[in-house]
Amino acid sequence: LQKLKPINLYGWSKHNSDLYFSYKLLNDKSIENITGLKFFNVYGSNEAHKGHMASVISKMIPLIKEGKEINLFKHFHNGIYCEAKRDFIYSGDVCRIIELIINMDTHGSIYNVGTGVNTPFSTLINYVYEILNIKSSINFIDLPKEYHGKYQMITKASTNRLLNLLDGFSFTSQKETISNLL
Repeated sequence: LQKLKPINLYGWSKHNSDLYFSYKLLNDKSIENITGLKFFNVYGSNEAHKGHMASVISKMIPLIKEGKEINLFKHFHNGIYCEAKRDFIYSGDVCRIIELIINMDTHGSIYNVGTGVNTPFSTLINYVYEILNIKSSINFIDLPKEYHGKYQMITKASTNRLLNLLDGFSFTSQKETISNLL
């Protein structure tokens, strides 16, 4: 954890929580079985109350249904001109993971809750177009300068520990999850 260097305030808030939790686990012997879960890009139904913090896919579905063009960021990242990719995880999978972990003795640990796969935003959006039988209309725009150095182009959870704990767990296919949202 000490090696991580978040690039924005949201990342720092999550990181500081992880550092505090790790410190407590190491120094407070009264803590017997507390588990920390670090959620990656969770998406699912009923996100309207989250406003601008709702997942990208939840914000884009109404626009697609209205026939509007979808704008996605692209940016020069690590020597490659690319679109943003995230480790998207379906809320139903998150619930199943919590249900499995809740009664386990994890000996006080932190687990990344993601799929371990980074998916381009356009992949999920194209599933919406495909399922709705609408011609794809995605426009890639340059990442605005005010986001340079503050916007993570790629996220991907290291899930080995989680998947070892949840022996045999399988994630719902992204296409099926998008179908569930529609």
